[in-house]
Amino acid sequence: MRRLAIVLAGLAALFGAPGLAYGGPKELMPGVTYERHVEYVGGRPVVVHVVTTPAPGGAYQLAPVLSNGSVLGRERVTTMQQNVSGQAMSVGINADYFNFQKDYPSGMFMANGVLAQPPNSWRSTLGIGDDGVLRVARIEFYGTWAIGDAKRAALDELNRPLKLGQVGLFTRAWGPTTPTGQYTVDVLVESIDAAMTNVDLSATVVSVRKGGGTPIPPDGAVLQARGSAAAGLAAMAQPGAPFVVKLILKPWWDGVSNAIGGGPALVQQGQTITASGEGFTSSQLTPRDPRTAIGQLSDGRLVLVAVDGRSRASAGMTNGDLAAELHRLGAVTAIALDSGGSTTLAFDGTLLNTPSDGSERLVSDALMVMYFGVYASPPSSSVLSPNGDGVADHERLSWRIVRPSTVDTKIVDSDGQAAWEQSSDVAPGTYTVPDVAFAGLAEGSWHFVVTATDTDGTESTAERNFTINSTLGYLALSSGTVTNGRPPLNVRFRLAHSAHVRVTVERSNGVPVRTLSSMTRDPGSVQVGWNGRNNRGNLVPSGSYRVLVRATNDLGAVSLDAPLLVRRSG
Repeated sequence: MRRLAIVLAGLAALFGAPGLAYGGPKELMPGVTYERHVEYVGGRPVVVHVVTTPAPGGAYQLAPVLSNGSVLGRERVTTMQQNVSGQAMSVGINADYFNFQKDYPSGMFMANGVLAQPPNSWRSTLGIGDDGVLRVARIEFYGTWAIGDAKRAALDELNRPLKLGQVGLFTRAWGPTTPTGQYTVDVLVESIDAAMTNVDLSATVVSVRKGGGTPIPPDGAVLQARGSAAAGLAAMAQPGAPFVVKLILKPWWDGVSNAIGGGPALVQQGQTITASGEGFTSSQLTPRDPRTAIGQLSDGRLVLVAVDGRSRASAGMTNGDLAAELHRLGAVTAIALDSGGSTTLAFDGTLLNTPSDGSERLVSDALMVMYFGVYASPPSSSVLSPNGDGVADHERLSWRIVRPSTVDTKIVDSDGQAAWEQSSDVAPGTYTVPDVAFAGLAEGSWHFVVTATDTDGTESTAERNFTINSTLGYLALSSGTVTNGRPPLNVRFRLAHSAHVRVTVERSNGVPVRTLSSMTRDPGSVQVGWNGRNNRGNLVPSGSYRVLVRATNDLGAVSLDAPLLVRRSG
């Protein structure tokens, strides 16, 4: 019947429902915050979700993630996060547009220097520098290939279905087998290097097959030709012949090994871009729709933005509105990503925004800020009240690590003096602070600090704050039901220390009904009565209520509440 009302809401409360409103940024991971705010554009409300993260580097990485680990197929962003949860914590957004019929991304996908999809030359590509700096530009693909002593020929596609007369390369990133079709020839090559760009990749022809459907080995690739190009490829592809292919990107940036398609560019060198000049239609840019974007601030921090739309609660934005929003947030570089029903923002497998489809859409890829450092779970209550009344008497602090690390955990007071400390080498997993850590802690403010150094030498720190305050306890009501205010309800509780105490009756939705007491009281037992009437002296209507007691002193604020049912009869 009773619970301790906390001063700072925990993450469990934060993620109770998509798009939950609250005041001020909330920490998701160390240094990573989430904020939801409502602004008015053209007189209509727009819900904007913003995640701000440290600059990529150290324990933080901005990485593209391909659904299902292959070009084919789609997944929810939350599912992709669950798939990487054993390696890192992550917060992310949907990324590139995609082909609804074939599921593959519309633009580029490169991870760790390996190219899985070529860029769409009509649209911007986002490059993620190894130095943590974002680059945005339109990139073109020029592939070449040759077998034996033949002159190099143009490679039309990489991991995309071919049109008649085209030649393309399929790597394992495409999926398990090549597409099938009439007038198709496959040349299997093995012992080829990963699909790095702007370098010659050499291999050896193994076999030739007609009709497609060739299994693609992990260390190989398949050169496919369709239509008029098929016969010529079959004639020159002799088993044992040398094969070479080059995947050329122009222009390209030095020190960029991760990239993803999207567009249009929104902010360049701190200036908004009002005309996209990219291959988008007005129907994609001008309606007020849900929108997704990523930007980088001048200090290197990132902002991930998801705008809800297509509802009464949130009308959405035009692409121009989105550019203005990223500029307002301080972005010096920013790019839009897939919009509409694809717009998704999620943290560690939990949805944060409200997708316009009514449920989370399956998408082809995502952009995620991954955190490889230590994470401390928020306490179930920020106020620990070990007074024996059964409410918030105990706390179970825990922390999680995803890499083998040396970890130091400690509980320190406001002066930084450790009351408990433990250091050990640990394997990846979740660990709980022993109960002995709380023994003998005095009332006041405390900090739970966890510092980890992984085997690569990367250090990370997580901190959670809590207060020990036993001022208020043992809240009890003389009855759980009040009928017409008779007999009067008695509210009883105990004070361990002097405090200013405010006792109120509220509707279950938090609307105040009656203030029963507001005064400073000495330690001891306290009783306050209620006659079932509101502040105007009228009997309150039937329904669910709660009695809230809040005590404030030098130790801080602590609250208890109890549910109450009110009935009217006669």
